[in-house]
Amino acid sequence: MALRKYQEAGLEPIFTRAKPAETDEEIKRHHRIELTVEGVPLGYAELYYFNKSIPSFLVHFVFIKKTVRGYGFGGAMMEEINDYITARGKMGILCNVIDSASAAHGIYAAHGWHESSRSPHWMTINEPKNVIPEDVEKAIAYAMKWMEKIEKKTDEKEVRKAA
Repeated sequence: MALRKYQEAGLEPIFTRAKPAETDEEIKRHHRIELTVEGVPLGYAELYYFNKSIPSFLVHFVFIKKTVRGYGFGGAMMEEINDYITARGKMGILCNVIDSASAAHGIYAAHGWHESSRSPHWMTINEPKNVIPEDVEKAIAYAMKWMEKIEKKTDEKEVRKAA
């Protein structure tokens, strides 16, 4: 793995977990995992916690700096995300919007995420064994609605900033 080259050079990736202190209830759910090497930010992931239908973390955004893609940092980030979700005993939900022609498309499946049979482009990890598929679908539907709502709020803030 290319990440080993960094590690052999003594450059260990460091993951820090941040929970912003916000008052807005939607933002309080926000969890952030940041990746740095030697103090240089190389990527981050944003997760949001929901307790609707099935307690879950929505992996809203995963980013690895373009100049270090292909070196294993994306895989390391996915392992950190999985550990974070699993340590809390929750299900993970992810909207896989990466083009299937992209080299990064298979990274989620390679790290244990499974495509939802009922919701195209959505993937899960740690689905509880004792739930019916409809409950998983409800959790995904809630995440979809939430994403639309938060993106609309973000767009409105951008419009106000530009005005």
